[in-house]
Amino acid sequence: MINLSKLLAEDSPDFPGDGIRFGRAQFPVVVWHITERCNLHCRHCYSSSGDSLNPGEAGRDEAVSFLRSLAEMKPPTLLMSGGEPLAHPNFFLYLEMGRNLGINVSISTNGTLVDEDAARRMAASGVSYVGVSIDGAGEDNDVFRGRMGAFRDAKRGIEFLAANGCRVGLRVTLASPVLKNLDSLFLLALELPVSRICFYHFMPSGRGASDATLLPSLADERRATASIISWADEVCATRAAPDGRTWRGGKNIEILTVGDASDGVLAYKYLLERDEARAERARILLTRSAAKKTGKLPGILSVRWDGTVFRNQFSWDSPIGSWGNVISDLCVETTDSPLALRNPDCTFCDWLEICSGCLRSVCIGR
Repeated sequence: MINLSKLLAEDSPDFPGDGIRFGRAQFPVVVWHITERCNLHCRHCYSSSGDSLNPGEAGRDEAVSFLRSLAEMKPPTLLMSGGEPLAHPNFFLYLEMGRNLGINVSISTNGTLVDEDAARRMAASGVSYVGVSIDGAGEDNDVFRGRMGAFRDAKRGIEFLAANGCRVGLRVTLASPVLKNLDSLFLLALELPVSRICFYHFMPSGRGASDATLLPSLADERRATASIISWADEVCATRAAPDGRTWRGGKNIEILTVGDASDGVLAYKYLLERDEARAERARILLTRSAAKKTGKLPGILSVRWDGTVFRNQFSWDSPIGSWGNVISDLCVETTDSPLALRNPDCTFCDWLEICSGCLRSVCIGR
C-alpha cells in the first residue's frame, strides 16, 4: 500500500496503518475469505464468487480452531473477506470471537447487506475498519458489479456504519471500465462519511482473468495513477474540496493505492518537480517501507474458505499449505524473501531502494 496522504502532506499526519507499512510486524496481515458466496456478480472478481454455497467451505469447529491459533500469532490485522463475508451465516460469530480473542479485525464488504442492525453489531464488536467496494456512481457501479441497486444499497450501508461509529472507507478497483469513473469517485469520497479511499490496481485472476477488456493499457493506468496523485496532493494541500467544502470537517483523510509499489516512485517524481523538501521526506518514508518488505516474513497471507493458504489472494493456483500448518510454521521456517516473488526485472531497477518490487508483470513507475 502506498499512502499518498502521508507522502504528499507537508505535516506528515499519522494514520492507523502506519505501523504495518513502516514498522516491523512480527506476523503478516491475514486475509480470511470466509465464504465463496456473494450476492453480487462483479466482472473482475478474483474468487469467481456467486450466489451459492461452496460445499468445501470449512465448518464452524475448523474456523473456531483457526481463530484460536491465529490469536496466538498476534497478526497486525485479520481482514475478513469473501465472497461477501456478511453472506456467511457465522459471520458475526467469527467477528465477535476474533475480537474477544484480541485480534484486530477489519472487514472487506460490498456493503449491500449492511443494514442498521448489522452496522450496530459491527460497531459493538470493536471492528477496526470496514472497507466498502464501490467502482462508480449509480449505474456505472451497478453494471460493473452485476446488480442494479447495488450502489444505492452500498451507500446506505456506509451511512449506517458511519452513524454507528465505525471507521469506513471506499475500495476501488482500477479496471479499465472504472477509470472513466475517477472524477465521480473523487466526489463520492467527499460526499460520503468515509475517512479513507483505496485504489487497487487490477490483477487479472479468477473471473477477471477471462475478460481481456478489464485490463487497462499501461498508458491509461499511468494517467489514472497520476490523476489520483494530483487529486491527493490537492486534498493534502487545501484540506478542502475545490468548491470550498471542507474535507471531512478538516480531518485527515487517507488516500492510498494498492497493488503496485512503483506508485511510490510516481509520487516521488511528482514531488521532485514541485517541492524538493517534500520529495526528500517522501523518499525516506518509501525507503523505510521498502526495507520492511525485504525480510523473511511475507507481508500478507491469504486463507481461503476451505483452509488453503496462499501468498496473496491473486495466487490461488499456487497454494503453500493449509491453515493447520502454515499459520504456525511458515513464517518461522520460510527462507524466501518477498523479493523472490517479484517481477525478475525489479532486481535490476534503479528505483528498487524505494519500491522493493511488484507482484505484477508490468510496472507503471519507471
